[in-house]
Amino acid sequence: MTRPRIVIADDHRLLAELCKSLLDPEFDVVAIAGDGVALVSTVGELQPDLIVVDIGMPRMNGFEAAQEVRQSWPEVKIVFLTMENLPEIAAEAYRRGASGFLHKTCASEELVLAVRAVLAGQTYP
Repeated sequence: MTRPRIVIADDHRLLAELCKSLLDPEFDVVAIAGDGVALVSTVGELQPDLIVVDIGMPRMNGFEAAQEVRQSWPEVKIVFLTMENLPEIAAEAYRRGASGFLHKTCASEELVLAVRAVLAGQTYP
C-alpha cells in the first residue's frame, strides 16, 4: 500500500525538518518548501496528498499559496501550522480551503493526529 505523500512549507528550516521527522514514520514527506512560491511549484511537480503550511512565509504567504493550491489541485488537503492563534486567523484558513489548523505550540503528537484526521476526510480540530 502506498503511504500518503506530504509537502511541508515553512520558512524556518529547523521547524520544517522537525515536522518531517515526526511525520516520516507514517507518511512520505516528499519535500520541504521554504516559501509560498516554492510550495505552489512543488505541489505542481510532486502532486502530494496533503500540505502542512505556515502562514507567515516570504514571497507568497501561506494563505495565498494554499488558495492557489486549492484552485489548481482541489484534491490536495491543507493543514496550517502557524504561530497565529487568533480565531479570525483560523476562520480565514478554513475559508482558504484548510481542513486542519494547528498552533505551533501544540504537542508534537497533535500534528500526526491532525494529518491522520484530514487524510481520513475530517477537519481538525
